[in-house]
Amino acid sequence: MDALASRDLHALVIGDASVALVADAPLVRADTLARDQRGDALIAAVQAARLGAATAFVTRVGDDVFGDWLLESWEAEGLHLDFARRCHGRNALVLASRADGPHRAVAYREGSVAAQLDDSDVDGLPYGRARALFASGATQALGPSPSAAILRAFEHARAAGVQTVFDPSLRAGLWPGPDGDRAAQAAFDALLPLTDVLVIGAPYASGKLLGQAGAADAARAALHRGVRRVVVRDSGRGAVIGEGGRVARLEAAEAEPLGNDAVWPPAAFDGALVAGLAAGDGLEAAARGALAALEACRGGARGSFDRLTRELAGAAS
Repeated sequence: MDALASRDLHALVIGDASVALVADAPLVRADTLARDQRGDALIAAVQAARLGAATAFVTRVGDDVFGDWLLESWEAEGLHLDFARRCHGRNALVLASRADGPHRAVAYREGSVAAQLDDSDVDGLPYGRARALFASGATQALGPSPSAAILRAFEHARAAGVQTVFDPSLRAGLWPGPDGDRAAQAAFDALLPLTDVLVIGAPYASGKLLGQAGAADAARAALHRGVRRVVVRDSGRGAVIGEGGRVARLEAAEAEPLGNDAVWPPAAFDGALVAGLAAGDGLEAAARGALAALEACRGGARGSFDRLTRELAGAAS
């Protein structure tokens, strides 16, 4: 983790990562588990780095048995780790099954070191050197402290003229407890005025947070709320972009099922979008690049950190 001052920096990604132990059989019958990694922000950061954006991953890493492996694997992906803070405590852990579907996972995220992200993790970031800052609602869902840290980072980025990119990443079960929907809405509403580019999925997230399940209507609703630019992923039917009062649909290649993973394809889309924006692409060009990255996640690439990065390497070459 050498000093960042002498190196290029295109994007800052703030968030968390989880160690995943994944079975091919249902968890209750699984005899073996494969080591893996998950996390919306992590996947977006790796995707952006693989597509040529010099990306700093801002997070906390525990000193448990997995800590060294996490940092070594991220460094191998080319992520700048100057702001990946090593702390005493455990890393988040997810037990998941590819056979059980996207919502059949046991996640131990609360109480992890990443759930302790606070203002001290974001106050000293080199905002003036970055072109884009990305955060995910999955990190907000860890609790009030990470959510407040993201809000503060967006304030710093806005003051430095850095474009802020936010995906609420809302999916069933992400926000724990009976008041989860209300907490997700409050965190979304607080960050939206500081968001330059909103990325949101339809119909679930857009329906919950913007009151519009249709992608085009969701884009209009976001623009009406003051977002400068919006990209709505339209559930396998491409995307809708909105900018300057204009809403346009971008068709994707013929859709194939994305499979059971609820995280990998959308997060890879986000990372590719951030890479395009950081490279100076307009919204439409960046969104088309993100759709191409989404296609690269079809047919099995989504299920493993190593497989994902190999697929991204092929897509970038």
